[in-house]
Parts: sequence; C-alpha cells; structure tokens
Amino acid sequence: MQDLVKKVSYLKGLAEGFKLDESKDENKLISGILDCLEMVSDELNILQTDFNQLEEYVNMVDDDLSDLEMIFENDDLWDDDDFDDDEDDSYTDYSDDWLDDWDEDQDDDDEDDEF
Repeated sequence: MQDLVKKVSYLKGLAEGFKLDESKDENKLISGILDCLEMVSDELNILQTDFNQLEEYVNMVDDDLSDLEMIFENDDLWDDDDFDDDEDDSYTDYSDDWLDDWDEDQDDDDEDDEF
C-alpha cells in the first residue's frame, strides 16, 4: 500500500516539476486525475488499516472459540446420566389454569368498562 502512496506522490511531484499550465484543459485533467489518485490512495490506506484491525479481532475471536470448543469437547461434566429423560416428573402443566385466570380477568375488565 505504501508503494501506491509513493507512486502518487512521485507523479504529483513530477507534474509540479513540469510546471503544467493550468489554463490548458489537458493539464487541468492531469491535475484532477492526480488529485483523485491521491484521495484514492489515502482511502485505501484507511481501509487497509481497518481491515488489519478487523482481521486481528476475528483471529482473537476464533482463538477464543477454539478454546471453548476444546473445553466442551473434553468436558466430562455433562454426562448423559445427568439428565432425566422422564419429562412427566419434571414438568407441571399450568397452561389451562393460566388461561382460565386470564379469561376471568378479561371478563372483569369488560364489566368495569360498562357505565
């Protein structure tokens, strides 16, 4: 990336050394192109810096994820025997009671709305 910056700077210096007459259209064009090249090279430098920072961050996240994978792959804390397969013992169904209570609350609210 630094090569691009150096080349653009060299071309701008070369154009200044030629003492291009800005009143001629072709010289205005050359000057404009060189200005655009300088802007593009500056933006590319910024993008390269941002990319390098993002790449470093992604690598850190990847390393952390790999560490977690290693921990959980080798972890004997979670045995199959630790989980109860019988769902009836560990689950109580409150859905019907909740629905009845909700219906009663709605009926009470409707009565309050009447004048």
